[in-house]
Amino acid sequence: MRVTIVKAAKKATRERCLQCGFAINIGQGYQWVKPRYGGRKVLHTTCRRFKGSETISNDKLSTLAAYIEDAEDELNELDLDEASSFLQMVADNIREVAEMYSDAKDAIEDGFGHETSQSEEMGDYADQLEEFASDVEGTDIDEWDESAYEDEWQAIEAGDEYALEEFENINEQAEAINAARETFMDEKRNEWEEEVRSALSDAISASPL
Repeated sequence: MRVTIVKAAKKATRERCLQCGFAINIGQGYQWVKPRYGGRKVLHTTCRRFKGSETISNDKLSTLAAYIEDAEDELNELDLDEASSFLQMVADNIREVAEMYSDAKDAIEDGFGHETSQSEEMGDYADQLEEFASDVEGTDIDEWDESAYEDEWQAIEAGDEYALEEFENINEQAEAINAARETFMDEKRNEWEEEVRSALSDAISASPL
């Protein structure tokens, strides 16, 4: 669907903004799209832009795109210890859309009494999404393991920088080593988080449709 932008409304709209829930009043800027079926969707230009899913006429593809958008938004704040549950949720949502295509296939064949090119296409889409869902939930994510970096840290700790003669006493040395180790492990965890978020993002954005 094409997004049309109106700099200043000449009259109030019947439709309400998808974001704030208020109608567009005279003089306000807004944007709108018109699905193939149903009324217009409108947004104040001061609220936000249309999401990609909101500009897709096909209800199944729109639902799929919305699920992926929601997952991408959630990923930004996701506790990565919950990555497996997150992937399962995304896979379940994808399968919901696959079922929509499967239902459409059955409805077409029930109506015609036999398979058609359109029903075959619906079935193919359902199969592709089922495979996509399986790929998503099967994404290999390494769990955080601090011990995996212990050898690297031990090599750093054994360096001249942390030798006892560099400090006033052994307590000062221990404090410096503990602080440095904590910083080192924080950096490694940040690197791990970036890798995991990237893997999750790649997985959920690999839609075949």
